[in-house]
Amino acid sequence: MSLRERLVGTWSLLSVYIHPLSAPAQRTNILGDSPEGMLTYTPDGYMSAWHTKSHSAPYDAQADGQAQAYMNKLGYAGRYWVDESGEEPVLVHQGIAGGNPAWIGRAQRREVEFEGEELVVRTGKDGGGQDVFKGMRLVVRWKRMGMNAEPMPARETWH
Repeated sequence: MSLRERLVGTWSLLSVYIHPLSAPAQRTNILGDSPEGMLTYTPDGYMSAWHTKSHSAPYDAQADGQAQAYMNKLGYAGRYWVDESGEEPVLVHQGIAGGNPAWIGRAQRREVEFEGEELVVRTGKDGGGQDVFKGMRLVVRWKRMGMNAEPMPARETWH
């Protein structure tokens, strides 16, 4: 099975951390110990990712409350490509829409590894094409989600 075929589906966020390239054991959980999020890869080459701190407090409608709420969330959607021609497979995301304008239209190279049912996505040693990660490595760990077998909520509960 190709890397692209293995990626297709929906994944649940397990962890997001950074560490200096020179000290992999010095991890910083940038969204806390129990982040929440989803990652989806479609067969036709599109992806969507959402990451947030777990149990983020509800925010008020004032600008300060909204700004604080958005600081705990990361998300983008766009295209993806897989290159398996080299020694290590490479995944490339290109944002079409997202919370950080710097990610839009920019190719972001990622290294990919599977550990059982978990997907590990990390920036390369060059920061994955992002200046913010120079000298650091971002590591995001996901677990494959199963088929949505939940019953549809009752119509009277819809908002």
